[in-house]
Amino acid sequence: MGMLTKTQCNVIALSMISGIGPRKLLALSGKSRNFEDIFSLSTMELSELVGGRVDVDPETVRKSREYLEELSYIEEAGITAITYWDEDYPAALRDIHTPPPVLYCKGSFHAGDACSVAIVGSRRCSAYGIQMAEKLAFGLAERGITVVSGMARGIDQAAAKGALMAGGRTIAVMGSGFRHMYPKGSERLARDISANGVVTTEYDSRTEPLRGNFPRRNRIISGLVKGVVVVEAAKKSGALITVDYALSQGKEVFAVPGRADSYVSRGVNGLIQNGAKLVTNVEDITEELNIGSDSIASRTDVEGAYIELSDEQIAVIRMMAEKVPVHLDRIQETVNIDNHLLPKVLLSLEMKKFIKTLPGSNYVLCSRYPLGSTGGYVKS
Repeated sequence: MGMLTKTQCNVIALSMISGIGPRKLLALSGKSRNFEDIFSLSTMELSELVGGRVDVDPETVRKSREYLEELSYIEEAGITAITYWDEDYPAALRDIHTPPPVLYCKGSFHAGDACSVAIVGSRRCSAYGIQMAEKLAFGLAERGITVVSGMARGIDQAAAKGALMAGGRTIAVMGSGFRHMYPKGSERLARDISANGVVTTEYDSRTEPLRGNFPRRNRIISGLVKGVVVVEAAKKSGALITVDYALSQGKEVFAVPGRADSYVSRGVNGLIQNGAKLVTNVEDITEELNIGSDSIASRTDVEGAYIELSDEQIAVIRMMAEKVPVHLDRIQETVNIDNHLLPKVLLSLEMKKFIKTLPGSNYVLCSRYPLGSTGGYVKS
């Protein structure tokens, strides 16, 4: 059983019984003083207890190869199982409708995750959507706010990457088990997220990414956060399901406006028409939620504050020293930075208010910080 407690093992076993979903499993704790008592019940007795058909008795499941393999996999893969009855279960989830009885995690939840915001949106998104998701996530993470998303391609992954670029915490909630990472090819991102936050799922490792899993998964995303930000979503986007959960949970809903003629903006623009708070920058979120007051800007905005910059960041700023708009193509031609790294460098400089993005992929240097003699920047 490794590091799993007896209660955790029992909850995992019960969750593997067809016919016992999260709601019924939670109800079982109120009908038995000890989960161990349930394992003495017959199939018929358990069916009567849960008010529905159960095809196998609990003790048979606990002796099954599938269950024993699951416990072994959890230990070998470095997964932590947190149940609703554990002290380290996320407090924000306890009050939602049908909390997940068990969360399988790589990485760990922190107390600071109570201050978190979800960024969700379309898988089929535009370059503008990617940029906005990364920029907002970067700004939130810089302010010590945990960014939560679903790890799907598009907006979700952009949000996770933006938070990671800022060196902040991020949480990804999956709609499958750890043996079936989704989408394929996201293993590296999952490792990065778990090193700076947590990848979590309510599904055991055998569960494939079935279509019906994701709407149910979304209640966890909204349940963990104080607010949900939607960046690009069609009228029938899964992100709007997260919005529905958020509204039912009393959470704030934000929306980034999109092009009026864009298919992936119809849903998000509709949210704004129906009262969602319009978002153009990270301050629109933090001021509404009254979080993140200890921002990077307030921590460094003191007389003589010195801000360290990387060699790549310094190279970009030096070539923009004339403070006139510079096109992205010229930056790529002039600065010796790999093309796949340059967007990250530009985004980090913009979030630190060293440069501004202008229409047409142009950038201009701000005058807020003069060049320091050793290559850093000192507040004027």
